[in-house]
Amino acid sequence: MQNSTEQIAKKLFKYMKGQNSGLNMFKLRNLKDLLLKMSIAQPQIKQSLFHFIDVLPVLKSSKQKAQFFTEYVAPYLPSFIHQSQIFSQSLELGSKLAINIMAKSFICGSNIEEARKSIKQLTEKGLTCSIDILGELALSQKEADHYYKDYLDLIENLNETNISVKLSALIPQTNQLDYQGKKNKLKNLLREIYRTAIKQQCLINVDTEHYSWKEITYELVQELLMEDEFRDWDHAGIVLQAYLKESSDDLQSWLNWSRKRGTPITVRLVKGAYWDYERAIAMQNGFEVPVYQQKHESDINYENLTKVLLDNHKLLRPAIASHNIRSLSVAINYAEKIGLDKSHYEFQMLYGMLDPVKEYLIVHGYQCRVYMPYGQLIPGMSYLVRRLLENTANDSFLKQGFLDKADVDKLVKDPTSLRAPIKQSSTEPLRKDSHKFENIPNTDFSQKINRQKMALAIKDSKREILNTELYQTDIDDCDRTVKQAQEAYLKWSQAKPELRSSVLKHCAQELEKQRYRFNALLSIEVFKPWQEADRETSEAIDFLNYYADQALELHAVSKLNSKPGEKNTNHYQAQGIALIISPWNFPLAIMAGMSCAALVMGNSVIIKPSERSSIVALEFIKLLNKSLKKLAPNYSDGLFNLIIGKGRTIGSYLAEHKLTRIIAFTGSNNTGMKLNEIANKARPTKRMIAEMGGKNVIIVDGSADPDEAIPGILYSAFAFAGQKCSACSRLILEDEIYDDFKQRLIEAAKSINIGDPTDEATSLGPVIDSSAYKTIQGYIKSGKRDGNSLLEERDLPEGNYISPCIIEGLDIDHKLVQEEIFGPVLVLLRAKDLDHAIELANQCNYGLTGGLYSRSPNNIKKVTKEMQVGNFYINRPCTGAVVSRQAFGGVKESSIGFKAGGPNYLLQFIHEKTISENTMRRGFVAE
Repeated sequence: MQNSTEQIAKKLFKYMKGQNSGLNMFKLRNLKDLLLKMSIAQPQIKQSLFHFIDVLPVLKSSKQKAQFFTEYVAPYLPSFIHQSQIFSQSLELGSKLAINIMAKSFICGSNIEEARKSIKQLTEKGLTCSIDILGELALSQKEADHYYKDYLDLIENLNETNISVKLSALIPQTNQLDYQGKKNKLKNLLREIYRTAIKQQCLINVDTEHYSWKEITYELVQELLMEDEFRDWDHAGIVLQAYLKESSDDLQSWLNWSRKRGTPITVRLVKGAYWDYERAIAMQNGFEVPVYQQKHESDINYENLTKVLLDNHKLLRPAIASHNIRSLSVAINYAEKIGLDKSHYEFQMLYGMLDPVKEYLIVHGYQCRVYMPYGQLIPGMSYLVRRLLENTANDSFLKQGFLDKADVDKLVKDPTSLRAPIKQSSTEPLRKDSHKFENIPNTDFSQKINRQKMALAIKDSKREILNTELYQTDIDDCDRTVKQAQEAYLKWSQAKPELRSSVLKHCAQELEKQRYRFNALLSIEVFKPWQEADRETSEAIDFLNYYADQALELHAVSKLNSKPGEKNTNHYQAQGIALIISPWNFPLAIMAGMSCAALVMGNSVIIKPSERSSIVALEFIKLLNKSLKKLAPNYSDGLFNLIIGKGRTIGSYLAEHKLTRIIAFTGSNNTGMKLNEIANKARPTKRMIAEMGGKNVIIVDGSADPDEAIPGILYSAFAFAGQKCSACSRLILEDEIYDDFKQRLIEAAKSINIGDPTDEATSLGPVIDSSAYKTIQGYIKSGKRDGNSLLEERDLPEGNYISPCIIEGLDIDHKLVQEEIFGPVLVLLRAKDLDHAIELANQCNYGLTGGLYSRSPNNIKKVTKEMQVGNFYINRPCTGAVVSRQAFGGVKESSIGFKAGGPNYLLQFIHEKTISENTMRRGFVAE
């Protein structure tokens, strides 16, 4: 089998060389080949070139294109080239022409007439076609409707053509957790597409894209094609991605399904186009990486799946989609071996790539279909960049075969021969570094089993909350609690650091076991949507584990130098009772972080949670005390205490009490400053740690990618109804993009799901209570009076629900621009240029989080340096700081103390004692 496969591959290579398929770097029509060759020479050039290509569609003038080319690529060129006036002028004149030529080499047309012309040219060569509308996603219902109409127009105007459909283009991307709602909407839309295709005799191929879409795509297509209306229709198709570890099981599932259905469909077998993305997203979230980690593993799987498909061609029609000569040769060889006629399978290849291979296939009687991207350049740029990335990867077949001129024997080598050197199986999650802190994974709600667990936990927790009684504390209770806490502190402060850390570690493990229960409590008590609740539980677990590790490191290392004859050491001593005043908006994570940081450093703790979220606090304290009683029973009494009551009375009394030594607070600026005054007036002074909110800002410049920026801004502004201290409440847009960006933002905001946060479909629930509702509505009324409201109010459920609100036209000193609102309200500001945008951003007393969406390296450097915030986010939302990765805290009036979740936070809960000993005795110096 191997010898015959190699012989076929070598014939193909020989044919291609005879067709003069090498790269011609001196013809402008082969600009993409020039870029490929340049990017191979240096990885830095590759990255810079692709960033430049990615930003090109939004650059309006030749001058801008020349500027960005200079920013990205010029540093890697000889100075005499990029500094010359001729180079600059030539770049300005040629940039538009060059990018259009490059795009046309990959994209078959921007309208139906151009597509018809391209199709005709290919059919005259004996090729068939599959049209793919460019665009990865729809941000709004308006955009989704536009894509849907485009699909129907193509089907009706390009009869008997293969059309590829992306489900992500058919619905807005603002409600990813609404599994059943998405599925129902998509099923109705795809049903109409199928009906139109039947009339026009088109084949509809449903693309699988990102891994998170696979389950819903496969489930939806299987259910729809089992309906009586479509059960006998054989012009449907699906995509199978061989780089997914699950793909073998997926193929078996499709075979079983096809047997039940009785009518075959087409399976387009691909390697997969999102390897870098899937790997990075999985690693960021702590999920198992769904793709094979080694290229040869994907190659092996691809060949195995090819053989299974060819063996079962009566159930699933094989469409072998690859540019890898080895993969094509395996398919040809195996089909010949089993005596399969060439009419029972086809090959598929991308438009504009390896035309000699397509010609070889046609000349030798094989069916070959060309996958043809169709549409405008801007939505298609991500496709173009991805194609270039694939083609220049170090292990890319095209790179090795046609740019590196690798030996043919190496290129057609059996990938199974590469198995031996691989020590770690990539079918397992990547191993964690035992010496490095690792964040706990969030829950992957794209998995059905996890959605079922969450729904069950909510059902159970609703009963639990109904049966929970909370005891309201009085002043006498406070005195008794302080006395117990003081006695506990005196003992606990002497406990070994290892014991204290072990308590936090054990509690973290127990909290992970009860993740769904605490998620549900958060969703029910403070109205957090599923994903927000789950992320908070993860953050609480991370705080426990991280501070446990940090405490051991602090106690293990002396940071002082010593000279001969002396010994200098530093020691950490607990301060006493820590009063933790925690907020309602993060009643688990922030409360757990502040209180356990104090506990692990040897202090006793009194927790005064917000009266709006006492149940979550109560349940966590029960959990932590169980860990104390199990691991440190001699220390547990009176060590970790809960006080429930009004902040104005109970909170103030405890803050002023002479035995409380630390006040750790998260909440409003007014309350925080009053507590800080109490701490400073006390004698001795108390240690004050405070996070006091923000009026957070995101800047969007003219080079930003709106497909990336708009979802990030909507999440930053409206997730959890804007009730985060880090939420974006000011959006500054450069004048050149203001109007267009605003319109897309408005349309996207209309698609946000508002409803019960215990429902998986909800993105935006109610605000915390009627008092907050009235306050926020007062701000909105003021904004509407003095500015222009851009979003109409929607029909809302009963309760404290507020529609997302976007307001423009306000002065910089307006209270909506300057004051923290804590609700779903976003103010738009127009900036003349980037300097003006930075000036507007910094005209605020708060300085917590800020963000920038830009693809200009120079702009990113400038705003990073000049924006006055504690946490700065580039091309990502300005909320969602992760413990140990984005230590959280602000400047100006936003914070007092070190950042939470960072390496210095624990230092605030101890005194540092320096001990210096003279070790000389009558002239003798001990070693």
